[in-house]
Amino acid sequence: MKKLVSVILIIITAVSALAVPMSANAAKTSTRKSGVWKYTVSAGGAKIVKYTGKGGKVAVPSKLGGKKVTAIGNNSFFGKEKLTSVTIPKTVKTIGYSAFRECFKLKSIKLSNGLKTVDDFAFSGTGIKSVKIPNSVTKLGKYTFFCCSSMKKITLSKNIAEIPDNCFEDTKLEALKIPAKCKKIGEWVLFNTEGKIKISIGKGVKKISTRAFARDYTGLYNGSETITVSKKNKYFSSKNNALYNKKKTKLVFCAYQKGRNSFSVPSSVKTIGKYAFVNYNTKLEKISLPEGLKKIDDYAFHLTGLTELKIPSTVEYIGKSAFELTKIGSIKIPKSVKYIGKEAFSDTEAKTIEVDPNPELVLGEKVFRRNWKLAKVTYFPVKKSAGGTFSDCQSLTDVVIPETVTRVYSGDFYNCSELATVSVPDSVTKIDKEAFGYLDDDDEGAYRNDSFTMSGGRDSAAEKYAKANGIDFTVI
Repeated sequence: MKKLVSVILIIITAVSALAVPMSANAAKTSTRKSGVWKYTVSAGGAKIVKYTGKGGKVAVPSKLGGKKVTAIGNNSFFGKEKLTSVTIPKTVKTIGYSAFRECFKLKSIKLSNGLKTVDDFAFSGTGIKSVKIPNSVTKLGKYTFFCCSSMKKITLSKNIAEIPDNCFEDTKLEALKIPAKCKKIGEWVLFNTEGKIKISIGKGVKKISTRAFARDYTGLYNGSETITVSKKNKYFSSKNNALYNKKKTKLVFCAYQKGRNSFSVPSSVKTIGKYAFVNYNTKLEKISLPEGLKKIDDYAFHLTGLTELKIPSTVEYIGKSAFELTKIGSIKIPKSVKYIGKEAFSDTEAKTIEVDPNPELVLGEKVFRRNWKLAKVTYFPVKKSAGGTFSDCQSLTDVVIPETVTRVYSGDFYNCSELATVSVPDSVTKIDKEAFGYLDDDDEGAYRNDSFTMSGGRDSAAEKYAKANGIDFTVI
């Protein structure tokens, strides 16, 4: 297990290590030694650059070479597997990059008031169970407690300005209380944490990153969380274990509770945010969306267990992968929708897909890709498309193209292996590359389906496409 954690940490930190700045005078500063301590001295004080002892219980000295110890340098305790506890004196202002990384048996760390900055990966891969960050600390680095797999409790400094990306990834935190003065919460703060966790957001938080509280994206997550927001917060609010903006017009994040497989979005909500239901995964089976809803953002219901979907007639925007990898059996897009993002409905279980055409509708790439159960579909006109709309729908046998359609976009029916023929009306004046009659080989790529045929008017775009691609064509 230690080797595995070590490998993970090395991979993640390799690039970051290159970015660690070297002071202009570093090359000129000589390293001194006192017992188990290697250190450098400057006008600002002494900095520990290497601990050479065997481990056990260690108290960092407050003075070296007649100077106050003000910094614990980058990687200074790295990999000291026998280190069990550390006490940091109040003279220390900074704990450097990866300072205690991979000290696997380090279970206790005492930080003193006076400490100001803890850099990236400082305690990653340690055995810390709980820690209190003194109120003098104003900055924590990214991945500070990454892979602290025994860590259940943390008390944050009241003066911390930001909870950085991945700060508590792969821990067992039971509670995360965001202080009142904290302004921002970064990405993946709780990623891969286990069990139940109580999240409390203070009054000062202004920005919460898209996947701040996402704990898994594979569908295997089995934890749960509760989330509350201070009533004094001017930017966010909470209700029924969900996070909203202050006016509750945007659903930011819905915390998962075991046993809850459905959710009703409040009528005030106009936008469902990115990754809003990421922690529900396959456990979310039913969703009630209100009339008045305008936007469903990227990945909002990605990988959930939704089996039914009714999109309100007010929705205008459906983001990238919004319903990808769900179990929806039927899809109906209302006329109000003006944009559907890349793979928004790919890999569902839809047997029917119906789009009420909007002349302003714009499609991202492969919107309905790989809907294995789809046998018949009516094509529809759009303002613009990135193509591949029904690609890889390998049960599709019947395509109806109405006379309102003027263009078939690139790869729209690519690799639809069961589609044997299509009739194209004269209204279609342009058929893009590999729109019909092409299959896919993993090694060779696109190749023509020799058994595919087309029909349409003489001298039509359909006849020209068929001739250019060696496809049998019947004039009707």
